[in-house]
Amino acid sequence: MVRQGSKSALFVAIIIAAAIVSSIVSYAYTTSNAAQIENIASEESRTDAKLQARDLSLLLTSQIDSISDNLETIAAANSVVNQDVPRATPLLNTGQKSTSELTAGYSWLDKDGRLLYSTSWASNATLRDQFEGLDLSFREYYTQPK
Repeated sequence: MVRQGSKSALFVAIIIAAAIVSSIVSYAYTTSNAAQIENIASEESRTDAKLQARDLSLLLTSQIDSISDNLETIAAANSVVNQDVPRATPLLNTGQKSTSELTAGYSWLDKDGRLLYSTSWASNATLRDQFEGLDLSFREYYTQPK
């Protein structure tokens, strides 16, 4: 006959073994879930970043298109074609103001690379006196036309 104490010890050992197995299974399950959550969060972050980059790209493209449209309109204006600086000045100032969130200024150079006007000096006679007529023909956009 098996003693009562031995039965109790065996029962306690079985309970302890079951608890250990249960703990190991619970740990493995929790670790697996944590890894899945991390993967989902990572993928969601990448997706969000791609969407934000796409939105920024579309916004920037739209703003650059606005600048390009302004420059085409300004270049075709009779006052610019005829190099009538006083008549073209408001057109340049308005064009730059409409794209000021992306442009620091519009500058007008003649065919020889001389600076005729810049919106940067629109209200600063000192800057105008300093830079008006400046020869920029050495710049890459004149020496290596595209």
